[in-house]
Amino acid sequence: MQPTKVAVIGSGAVGTDLMMKVLHGTGALEMAALIGIDPASPGLAHAAGLGIPTSARGLAGLLAMPHFAEIALVFDATTAGAHRANVNAMAGHGKRIVHLTQSALGARVVPGVNLDAHVGAGNINVLTGSAQATVPLVAAIATVTPVLEASVAAVVAGAPTETITLERVTALTDTTAAALTTVGGALRGRASLSLDRSQPPPAARATLRAVVGELDGRGRAAVTAAVRAAASRVAEYSPGFRLADEIGIESPPAGTAEVTIGLELTGAGAHLPVHAGSLDLMTAAAVRIAERVAASSR
Repeated sequence: MQPTKVAVIGSGAVGTDLMMKVLHGTGALEMAALIGIDPASPGLAHAAGLGIPTSARGLAGLLAMPHFAEIALVFDATTAGAHRANVNAMAGHGKRIVHLTQSALGARVVPGVNLDAHVGAGNINVLTGSAQATVPLVAAIATVTPVLEASVAAVVAGAPTETITLERVTALTDTTAAALTTVGGALRGRASLSLDRSQPPPAARATLRAVVGELDGRGRAAVTAAVRAAASRVAEYSPGFRLADEIGIESPPAGTAEVTIGLELTGAGAHLPVHAGSLDLMTAAAVRIAERVAASSR
């Protein structure tokens, strides 16, 4: 069976990592183009060196490619604003889109949780690395007991001089918090993000806390088993994803229980550095989604 041809818009680190994951993936996808806007982009140079068609003319360059009609799916690794423009420009061309931007457009999808329900969507939103890491675990807990509140505290590596705007942090944490409820099934969701400027850069990590109803011994065992099974499913496409500690379950007063899960995310090193595990999980999830979409279209 012929692989599905895909293009990546965005030739930065994330787009280049997507390209490398497609090239070294299952063979279900074929890299047909890498698109950027900077002629001096290292990502475009890398792709050209591998014999992959490139353009530095943005989406216009993709639309003008002679084999554009053969491309079935487009990864968008640009920005929220650019994504909106890209969706409008590609309307009517019949391309499926999987995007890794902070745009709210598209079906919010986490593999293993709701991909089957949205495999036919024209535009799929990969959300954030924190959401991809924690939503499967929240959804797993929710199969055992209602999740009254889920909160995520994520920590990612940051260079000593790196800054991140409040607007960017808010966009990331709002997206994650919303995913905990709309995809994970929690009644309430909260999220935070901070930078760790340690050298050498540490792996990305996160702590998930889920407040649930009171659990007896059997319920505790069921929650633990469900979380471990969900984590194993994520690790199938992102091997650097792991539970960092034992799953903690405490029973404070008021008839509730709190489940605490520590996570560590190490990247595969396809292009992104191994400490960028949160971004790496996003690209791994995007490729897994695209492979499933391609299979459903055959």
